[in-house]
Amino acid sequence: MCACYNRIHRHNPSLKSSCSPIHCQVTCKRFQCLEYPAFAKIVGISSRGLLFIRAAVSIPSETSDRTTRASSKPHSSGNLQRKAVFHLRRLADAAKGISPTLTPARLSKARCREVKDLLAVAGLAPGASKLSGASVDALGAKCLADLLWALGVLGDVHYLQEEMEAVLQVVDFQRQDFTLKGLADVSWSLATAHHWTPKLADLAAEVVVLGGLKEIRANYHFTGLLWSFAILNFDPPNLLNEVPPPQRVASFNPVQLINACWSLCVLQEMQSELFKCLWRELGTRDLTAIENTKHTAAQLSQIKMSSNEGGGALLVTDTHERILEEADRRWRRLLATDDYRMSAQHADTCRALRSMGMDYVIEDVSSGYAVDIAIPELRIAIEIDGPFHFARNVKRRLGPSAMKHRHLIQRGWHVFPLTAEDWISAESSSEALQDLRDLILTQRGAV
Repeated sequence: MCACYNRIHRHNPSLKSSCSPIHCQVTCKRFQCLEYPAFAKIVGISSRGLLFIRAAVSIPSETSDRTTRASSKPHSSGNLQRKAVFHLRRLADAAKGISPTLTPARLSKARCREVKDLLAVAGLAPGASKLSGASVDALGAKCLADLLWALGVLGDVHYLQEEMEAVLQVVDFQRQDFTLKGLADVSWSLATAHHWTPKLADLAAEVVVLGGLKEIRANYHFTGLLWSFAILNFDPPNLLNEVPPPQRVASFNPVQLINACWSLCVLQEMQSELFKCLWRELGTRDLTAIENTKHTAAQLSQIKMSSNEGGGALLVTDTHERILEEADRRWRRLLATDDYRMSAQHADTCRALRSMGMDYVIEDVSSGYAVDIAIPELRIAIEIDGPFHFARNVKRRLGPSAMKHRHLIQRGWHVFPLTAEDWISAESSSEALQDLRDLILTQRGAV
């Protein structure tokens, strides 16, 4: 066991379950590749108990020492590219284990010189619009999937958008030899980065060709694929009709079942046989042992709100009722204690409402969601939808945001969304606020 492994887990015991000795061997020991030396370390800072990744890559130039080159066996540029993707994947593996509270530290690695050097070796030079044909042939489907996965982890929503798009330009899910694991990794990466691509339909079609959901071996790949489609607001045709064998459904843990059921609610697939199968299984589980996190409580509360969607009421047993009621109560308590930060858009909107003599509530949680600005008297929900409500590369609303609007409308609210585009100029913001005034006048007349 390496010293770095012990140093990490002394300050971060929670990583023991997700970081194995072989993982540390990959990310902590020095690699002496024939083409270039590279190493990646996870380092613990004892004074703060934090983690960060230190990566270093040394890529030889044409003027490298001839003696060193003579002692190395010749290797193709394709092998060099595959090695670069290998190290990017390992760096991303290490970064993914960092606590979500340290996301800024993880994302800073996307901009470090070493990651950029590895991307350049893999064929993603700065400013490249797509991988060259030679790079695509050299990498193959597995490395392309690993590369996209690493870009999603290291870049998240904020960085490496151009690089991800450059890889997607040359990906062909139906002609290249992707595995189900690779397809699940790619979809998860796209959802993590909020990156939309029309090729998602080809990805889903290839999953069907390879046998569908029932052929996905790992449970986290199964539920991760559903989650990815839900985040990107894409309902895959012909994929959600099949039902896994009972023994497979029984192998899911409660958190995976909740995540899968929530994903199907986002996609409005409450009446699908897949949802019914997973939901019945969840009703047989004892959830008292699982940690009732904010994330889990939110998902269960939103499943409850979805109970009358899809043309029929949700089958609710006594166990389901207890689970949903407890989660809903916890979620509403958490909503009421959330910190709130007012943006310039919030301030402008509130100023306009005050000029009209309107009473409003900031962060109203009476609906089960945090409504940015609510006018309860008129049942108007003003949503300041920032960039995280949409895909980062196109104007496409993400699944959770669409479900929020849908649930509010079903509960009698008139949703009035305001986006960043409405504040591009003084003219556009004035037009948006005038539309809001018109809605208020209309609702006043209706009341």
